[in-house]
Amino acid sequence: MVVDGDEFEGPYYVKTLFKGEPDFGVASINYDLSELLSKAVAPDQTL
Repeated sequence: MVVDGDEFEGPYYVKTLFKGEPDFGVASINYDLSELLSKAVAPDQTL
């Protein structure tokens, strides 16, 4: 979901976000929101 004050869009789903498990000891992985949203689909498109 993208939230801006009282307005929101979503939810959105990204089907294949990860290519593999994170390396050992990884504490954080940061993603670019616009890149994630470009791969996202609405819930009715998840089948």
